[in-house]
Amino acid sequence: MTGTKCGLFTHKSSRSYLNHLVQYLLDKTPKNDIIIIILGDVNAQLGKERLYNEVTGQHTLHEDANRNGELLHECACANDMVVMSTNFQHKITWLSPDQSIASQIDHIIINANNKGVTMQMHR
Repeated sequence: MTGTKCGLFTHKSSRSYLNHLVQYLLDKTPKNDIIIIILGDVNAQLGKERLYNEVTGQHTLHEDANRNGELLHECACANDMVVMSTNFQHKITWLSPDQSIASQIDHIIINANNKGVTMQMHR
């Protein structure tokens, strides 16, 4: 099993950093690893748009994806992964200091064929 935690800066010039970092980590992962888990503070808001249904669950907090959400979706699709953090009702991963803005920007990403492992762990 391979696990990693990554973070993404919010500076606009680093937005493609997510795809490059995750792809780099996946390329360096031994091919005989059965489970790949990535925990990330990726500032990605995944929306409820239909095109995201293949990688997200039904509990995404946001109506519309931001650019980092689009990048996360592309990366997950390209590597046959799913965003497990949107499969559970716990949605808020960031709250502004004055508590006026809630967001779901931190995610757990796992290879799709092991989605059931995470579902069992959550119970």
